[in-house]
Amino acid sequence: MVGKAQEILEAAHSRRIFVTTPEPVGFGSHETGAVRMGRNPRTSVLNSYCQGHEVKNLFVVGGASFTTYSEKNPTLTIMALSVRTARYIASEVKKGNLRVT
Repeated sequence: MVGKAQEILEAAHSRRIFVTTPEPVGFGSHETGAVRMGRNPRTSVLNSYCQGHEVKNLFVVGGASFTTYSEKNPTLTIMALSVRTARYIASEVKKGNLRVT
């Protein structure tokens, strides 16, 4: 980004270009892990379909279900979990295992 910005400014014949750092700065934070996913209800809140162990009509889809997390952006994983959870909900409703009110 810095290099491209410098190229644009030079093409626009800018007289002064200040480069304060060679790399972009800032902090990206993706909060995760508040509602743990797992097989054991004693150590987790959600099952593998993001469904509450104790409250069957509770589904939590988002980064909160991650038990561990790297520094990478979680958006695509959250989207994949959302699709998987939605398909599971639709299947369970058709089977009569979940009620939609």
